[in-house]
Amino acid sequence: MKILVENGTYGCHNAGDMTMLQVCVNRLHEYFPTAKIYVVTQSPENLTKNIPNCIPIELLEGKLLYSQNRNLFKGLHKLIPLPNNKIDDFEEIFKNRHPKISHYLISKFTKDLSKKLKIDNYFTFLDTIDFAIVSGGGFLTDDFATHSLKLLDTINYIISNKKPVAFFGQGIGPIANKKLKFISSNVLTKASLITLREALVGPKLLEDLGVKKNHFKITGDDAISYAANGRARDIGECIGFNIRFASYAGVSKNTAENVFSIIKIFSDYKKSKIIPLPVSWHKKENDLDNILDIMSQHRDENSSKLETSEGLSFQISLCRIVVTGSYHSGVFALSQGIPVICLASSQYYVDKFNGLSDMFLSGVNVVCLSDENWREQFSNALDYMWKNAEILRIDLIKQADKQIKLSKEAYDYFFNKIINNK
Repeated sequence: MKILVENGTYGCHNAGDMTMLQVCVNRLHEYFPTAKIYVVTQSPENLTKNIPNCIPIELLEGKLLYSQNRNLFKGLHKLIPLPNNKIDDFEEIFKNRHPKISHYLISKFTKDLSKKLKIDNYFTFLDTIDFAIVSGGGFLTDDFATHSLKLLDTINYIISNKKPVAFFGQGIGPIANKKLKFISSNVLTKASLITLREALVGPKLLEDLGVKKNHFKITGDDAISYAANGRARDIGECIGFNIRFASYAGVSKNTAENVFSIIKIFSDYKKSKIIPLPVSWHKKENDLDNILDIMSQHRDENSSKLETSEGLSFQISLCRIVVTGSYHSGVFALSQGIPVICLASSQYYVDKFNGLSDMFLSGVNVVCLSDENWREQFSNALDYMWKNAEILRIDLIKQADKQIKLSKEAYDYFFNKIINNK
């Protein structure tokens, strides 16, 4: 049996995405111990270092050659009296609706034999897949439209071969991009199963895209299963801190410095240590560098140990409360029974954090940094979470365990009812 796993971390540079991928691959091995599990990646060495029980597959070059603009009808686009962006949109939609015809035409019109071979190898490999999984992520949204569209191309072709596909642990939206909305609808409505990590935004969006209610389930985040293993016997005494600088996060350095100054005053009063909780190791949005900069600290010989899923889990186990601008440091903390204050500045993060709060019911406080009185809200949240951390821990662990159970049941359903037809 050959299984393909698509994912949100081709570069293997995000603890949350890597953890969800690891949980997914491990569960596949439990059900299909002799299967060959192929994971799409740009970084095979890093992938096998973190998840040794999978086979790296570098499909991206052939995929990108197939997906590139104006390669379907070649020079004919020059004769069409439309702007290039309209032609590009038409091509992408045509490819999504007619993947096999598109592959035939692109292969036929590609004169460069090296490029032709890479495109053909991409489709030849997909033809051999028994089924595909899309592991957890928050990439089906406007901010990551480029990644999503190319991933959906691959999944769409597999579905066109009448092979089952499941999307596990997904965070979806917001989606305003018309092309992404159309193609998401075309692919997601054909998926065998979709599981969502929250219940506030995703279900309504899926229904708007045409996905039937019996084709999706609310399970929580797959990373909870991994993070729960890091629970310490007793709650810690540190304050965990994460901040995310990225266009989709919308947090300025000045705001981050104001946030940290409040934490510092609080930590001095409580005689508590502030420790960094990096989630992203991407060079363009490296959490650890940004956190240390805000904390006026520098990397040391132990810094690289923090930029792993294990390092993040251990750091969080030392905390009494966590302050985060990144989703998965919140997921890890809550899974270990540690209350979280979430810092949101963009609609993307407002939706993610509100969804997380709804899934855990208590122990989550979302502070919108665009509110005029956010400083007061944040200070009050620090005080409340610190005082009630031990009480909140009991229910947070209960809610985390409930979501782990729901997630496992969804995998059971897909593997037993859809793949094995039991």
